[in-house]
Amino acid sequence: ACVAMVFCFSAGAFASTNNSNSVTVTIDFQIVDRDDSPIFVYPITEAPLTVTANLNDTLYDVIVDANLGSTWDTVPLVEWDDESQSFVPTGGTGQTLTSLTLDDVPYENEGQYTGTNSYTGTNWMWFYGSASNMPSSSTDYPDKYLSQITVNDLAQYNYHFTLSYETETMTW
Repeated sequence: ACVAMVFCFSAGAFASTNNSNSVTVTIDFQIVDRDDSPIFVYPITEAPLTVTANLNDTLYDVIVDANLGSTWDTVPLVEWDDESQSFVPTGGTGQTLTSLTLDDVPYENEGQYTGTNSYTGTNWMWFYGSASNMPSSSTDYPDKYLSQITVNDLAQYNYHFTLSYETETMTW
């Protein structure tokens, strides 16, 4: 244990002398089926992926730089307007993950609106921290796109986040 601690401290000191804005980001990957009872959770990879990134990189940048065969859609950013009681465009855009390839297997978003107030599908979601920190409901996930969050925003989670390929039927 002492050897591991010395190595960790030495590696950290070495990294900080090379680039004080460079950190190691850890990404967990999992499959979740929220339609099962109990909820089915299964890791996609045997071990988390670690990527070196700068503190001002977005999580979008981290995933793209990791060369995971990711594809993205550009979506308009919206915010709630109290006056109109609806979401209105901000003029900005975000990047939403639509496909990722892990161990040569593509995981692509698939879903459909099955009625006016219902959706069923499998899509990439994300949350702060390790897979063990998964929120109990997908409605408790961050409300920001990966392109809106910087690596520095992960500091309190030891630069760790989880990409979760989730199946869920939602009605509202």
